Amino acid sequence: MQHWDILAVTLVASPGFTRSKLSGKNAQSRMNQLVQTHRETMKKVALFSGVSEKITERYQLLDELVELLDDATLAKECKKKDEQKKREQDEEASLVARRVAMERLEQISSITEQGVQQHNLVRRHLRLFRSE
Repeated sequence: MQHWDILAVTLVASPGFTRSKLSGKNAQSRMNQLVQTHRETMKKVALFSGVSEKITERYQLLDELVELLDDATLAKECKKKDEQKKREQDEEASLVARRVAMERLEQISSITEQGVQQHNLVRRHLRLFRSE
């Protein structure tokens, strides 16, 4: 919203701008309304292909603006998908690392358990040997 407020102040300060008061919220609302109306007009024009239309400077500017907005939306979606993919890859890597760590822990536990059993066996043999 801060950007819209800055835009509104800039427009009011401009000598070619006729309104003396404009808020950021009003500027944003007006822009959204212009873009929505232009999108609807574009849909109608697409239905009448082959019919010559009068292209004004305003129409061209709104065309460019809609294109920029669509590109920005697409870029946001791509970035979001890339971040999601990276999170999934990181999660997969951490699951693999966890599985490997658990397998090592099981191996170490098994080796330790075998070592304890061997140690106990040696102690029993020593006791038997000493008692004889």
